[in-house]
Amino acid sequence: MSHDFSVSTELISGELRIKARGEFDRKAAHVLLDLLRDHESGQERLVIDTRELWRVHTLACTVFREGMHQCRRIGPRLMFIGSKGRAMAECREAVMYSEHGDGSHA
Repeated sequence: MSHDFSVSTELISGELRIKARGEFDRKAAHVLLDLLRDHESGQERLVIDTRELWRVHTLACTVFREGMHQCRRIGPRLMFIGSKGRAMAECREAVMYSEHGDGSHA
């Protein structure tokens, strides 16, 4: 994993908030996938905040999206905050620019 990547989690009102920071490379993609797989059997909405990612590698996004194909129970519960989520998400509807979901979709 890039020494410049970290994640933190917080459960807020039935949502697991995942704040990703730093450089999103292939190893970071695997770390994030492992974290999501740990919550595959849950029911909570999963929200990845990408606003503190400063570099997102194209290959890492491919690895992440391919890994998500194996996690069918996660996909419908997964949302992204921030424009960097556009490269990671399977569909545009899963990305919000703002944290509050005010309709500001990417």
